[in-house]
Amino acid sequence: MQASRQPVDRDLAGWNPYVEANVAFLRHDRSALAAAKKKLDALPPAPELPPIKNGYIEMAAQDGQTMRMRWPPNADVVDGLMHCIDRSYVEAYGPSCRAISAGH
Repeated sequence: MQASRQPVDRDLAGWNPYVEANVAFLRHDRSALAAAKKKLDALPPAPELPPIKNGYIEMAAQDGQTMRMRWPPNADVVDGLMHCIDRSYVEAYGPSCRAISAGH
């Protein structure tokens, strides 16, 4: 995982904090996981992207539909890892922990 880190100037979508969160989860390091989440949540969208609305970026797709993308990318995964830090990685990464963290 560490080898997949990007140079800071090329990490526009929060890959490095996402990696840090996964590593922290695997180490059961709650404080490092919280720090990675804080970094990820503070990530502004690239200037060429539309503004964030209620945690999502909305863009027109080629078919005329509106595409909604959670910002920052992988925030839902990291939320699930935080909520389910005492569970297996497969379970914490999965949809049930993401749904719990989203309040569903």
